Amino acid sequence: MRTSACASTAVPPAAIGFRTEFLDFRRGIRVGKLEEHERITRLLKLALESGFGEPFVTEWWGRGMYWQWIGCLPRANRAAKPESAHVSFGCSKFFIMVDTAEQLFKCGMQVERGYVKAPREYRECELRPDWDWHRLVKRLTPKGPMEQEVGRLVLREGFRIHAGAGNSARTIFPERISPAC
Repeated sequence: MRTSACASTAVPPAAIGFRTEFLDFRRGIRVGKLEEHERITRLLKLALESGFGEPFVTEWWGRGMYWQWIGCLPRANRAAKPESAHVSFGCSKFFIMVDTAEQLFKCGMQVERGYVKAPREYRECELRPDWDWHRLVKRLTPKGPMEQEVGRLVLREGFRIHAGAGNSARTIFPERISPAC
């Protein structure tokens, strides 16, 4: 059941002022010096809160007028993490980004695993028991509902799965997903 805590409605399409020229493939997503109805951060948050009926938190990576990555996650998800509420990594997120290296706009959902044993300089990135990663892995049973839904998204809807980090990351294409999904 949806709560009335976020009674706001999504912005009508005619009122949306975000323009594709705000995506700069050298600098990132323009967020500075814009009107409220032009800010992608505000528009995404309003759409998610309207669609899911609960408050969302916006996070970002970047600086100044341009951000490379913007993520949104339910406030309740973050608050429900007794060990990790103070760090970003434990929650799954909806995200948008401009990949300046690949010159691509990307969007999707992200679930971070983190380090099993984090280096000293990245202690906040160490996998904790309350991270969403564990919930995802637990539900990915062979031929289970989650595997079938992921298969449907990849095979029928054209989604891609990107797994890993940095130079070790790879994209899993539909031909690698079982047609039984």
